[in-house]
Amino acid sequence: MYDVRYVEKNLSSQVGRRNGFYLVNVVGVVFFLFISFFLGPVVHEWSQMALLALYDCHYAFSPFFDWRFGMNASVAPFCSLSPLQEVALYSVGIGLNLSLALVFMSLSWFLLKRGRFSHSNFCLYLGVGFSFNPIVYFFADRGNLINLLGVFGVGDLAFALPLAGSVLFALEVVYSYAVVKYYLREYENIRRQIERIRGFIEDINFGEGV
Repeated sequence: MYDVRYVEKNLSSQVGRRNGFYLVNVVGVVFFLFISFFLGPVVHEWSQMALLALYDCHYAFSPFFDWRFGMNASVAPFCSLSPLQEVALYSVGIGLNLSLALVFMSLSWFLLKRGRFSHSNFCLYLGVGFSFNPIVYFFADRGNLINLLGVFGVGDLAFALPLAGSVLFALEVVYSYAVVKYYLREYENIRRQIERIRGFIEDINFGEGV
């Protein structure tokens, strides 16, 4: 009689890895939505308020919800800012979110190359989530990027922002595809392993029953 306990343990391990893929993607989608529509905008506005506090500048804070931007707010300073301070104010939120997106995407690639697919997958969701809010600003008809162009006196170039946003979005899609194809390949390997082990167990059980 063939002892299938080792094979069944291997099957259980592979099924656990497959279920882990499912779980990471479900949790990842939840975190992506949370970051895109809440945490990312909050980080954006918090960074502006922190900067104004550093300038010892009082401001009005008015939160609101926008279906394009998610949880958002209007931060209006009650002091005169120099052009350099205005540049910092209008760029700090977008810059911080893009920096967080870059950090998580780089970490995703780092973990991917070390075979930690689930952790890499989750970091990719976080990175894309933090990039959502800044990219949306490129397609808006108001907001920090429009104000930033105004500070530089090139407000007429606002028509180019959607083009720049499209390029940024395309680069993110290409990068995400390059990473996701590794996940799909690993998932396919797990699926084949499960089918092979189950077929092997069925053959053993059939042979013992003959």
